[in-house]
Amino acid sequence: MTQLKTAGAASFQGRIITVNNTVKWIALQAKAEYDQSGIPLKYLGTIADVTLEKQKERHKEDFISIASHELKTPVTGLKASLQLLGRLMDNQDQ
Repeated sequence: MTQLKTAGAASFQGRIITVNNTVKWIALQAKAEYDQSGIPLKYLGTIADVTLEKQKERHKEDFISIASHELKTPVTGLKASLQLLGRLMDNQDQ
């Protein structure tokens, strides 16, 4: 947490493993409070369980990835058909 020493504040997100081997995501925010001479007196902060938010974010990314892939497949076929029709029309014009 060198951010606390240099900037006086820090934030962090990471995974932890609980005693029952469950993986949890946490978000930590902290701020230093200084005395009049600039020496840190204490650090105040919060730790929040953001596991549910991370899971929702992952599900959203997975959905977008799958939807994107599924949409590309028919669009690619349609594009190829249109190109073929364009070539056929060009050949008839000649």
